[in-house]
This record gives sequence, C-alpha cells and structure tokens, in this order.
Amino acid sequence: MVPFKGRSSLKQYIPSKPHKWGYKVFLLCDPQGMVHSFEIYTGRIDAVPGEPDIGASGNIVLKLSQNIQPGLNHLLFCDNWFTSLKLFSSLSKKDVHCLGTVRANRLQGCPLPSDASLKKKGRGSFEEFETVVDATKLIALKWYDNRAVTTLSTFAGAEPVTSVGRWERSKKMTVQVECPSAVSIYNKFMGGVDQLDALIAYYGIHVRSKKFYLKIFFHFVDMVVVVAWLLYRRDCDAVGVPTKQQMDLLKFKFYITTCLLKENKDTATKKRGRPS
Repeated sequence: MVPFKGRSSLKQYIPSKPHKWGYKVFLLCDPQGMVHSFEIYTGRIDAVPGEPDIGASGNIVLKLSQNIQPGLNHLLFCDNWFTSLKLFSSLSKKDVHCLGTVRANRLQGCPLPSDASLKKKGRGSFEEFETVVDATKLIALKWYDNRAVTTLSTFAGAEPVTSVGRWERSKKMTVQVECPSAVSIYNKFMGGVDQLDALIAYYGIHVRSKKFYLKIFFHFVDMVVVVAWLLYRRDCDAVGVPTKQQMDLLKFKFYITTCLLKENKDTATKKRGRPS
C-alpha cells in the first residue's frame, strides 16, 4: 500500500494493512525484495490476452508473471488471496511451479480435517491430500501450529518433515514441533514484498501533499533506490567485497543525492586572488 488519505478515485481501504488508506500496488519480487514486475490497482482486473479468465486475484498473477521465462522451472509463491486451483494449473503448463497458502472455500470437495480435529492431535499434526486438475498434480496440506495453516502446491508436500522450535506457554519452554516441507519452503522464500516495504519505510521520502500523483511518484523513487541498492549489494558480493566495506542503504541514498546535486555543475576549484 502507498499511504494516501486525500481525494482520489484510486484510493483503497484495506483494514488489515498497517496503512489502511492508500493506493494498492501488486508486486512480483524475489525473496530479497528485488522487484521484477508491478501493477497499480485501478479498479478492474481483466483477463490477460491469451489466458483464461480466472478472476481478479488470478488474473493479476498471470499478468505479473508474464515476465517469467517459461520452461525454466521457476518457483512462484503467493498468499491466500491469490492462490487457486485454476491459477496453479495455468502456471504449471508454463513450467512455473507454485506454492501458497490457500483459503478453505477454494478447495471445495477436498476432505481436509477441521481445525478442532487437528488441535486435538496437538501441535505439528497435519494431513495431506492430492488431486489432479487439468492434468496438473496439486497437493493440499493442512498443518496445525498455534492455528491451522493450509497450503496448496504443484511441487511441495509433507515430505521431508523437519522440526521447528516453538514456545510452549504451558510448559514455559521451547519444544520441537513437526513441520511439513511445504510450510518450511513457504516460510523460507515467501516475504520478498514485505522485505521491500520494510526497506522503503526505513528512509522513505515524506512529502505532505494532497496531490495524489506526488505520493505515487516518490514511492516509486524510493522503490528504484532500494532496488538499485540491492543490485549494488549483489554485485559487491559477486566480486568479493567484504560486507563491512559495502555501503548501507542510508549511505547509498546519500551518495545518490550527492551525485545528483553535482550533476551539470562545474566542480573545478577556483583559484584565489586576482586573475592574471
């Protein structure tokens, strides 16, 4: 969300977000927060030409994923607002393998256990089901931790099961809880968009204005700077520059500002005294 409370037909209200009012921007990012594609929400999300109409949440994923080169077995992660059987089936045909949390009403006909039954079995209990939709194998998994989490995937299931540390309030100690592979993979790679938002918020440009386009403009300026810094860090790591010698985000942004201030200006030092 790009925060904005002024007047605009594009402004959205989402109570679950930290900034409840603003512009909704859909992003395709890697786990480090690198932006590969984005789309500003303007009201209606139509089907992508040449692709099936699978609803607004699926259409926007198909649109953002147009930049993904097919046939290279990329992995795509999304949350429960986007995940659906039709979306994962469509992407699987392009060799884009998907994993995401999913809402129960999008798994109609799948005999997943109730939250209460898993809670009785205890933390770490799970059940897994497989199905085929349009020649695509899909794996649905429901796992109970502090609450139930349901995932849908075209490549990840329960195996191999690992253990994760969880605080047990009744015992006042950390206990080991079984964690299915799909949940471990999702937690490892999901979160690139949140990472980007956090980096933008650290040193974002704050301008008090009721003009809607200024908020959008400066948000994308911040986003470009963050992506440039991520590329800088990646290149430094590639050539072996120690982390301590790399600029942090604040120094990197200050360096860009200094360079822009010097643009088209004569930096030659003037000699003191009377001209000869």
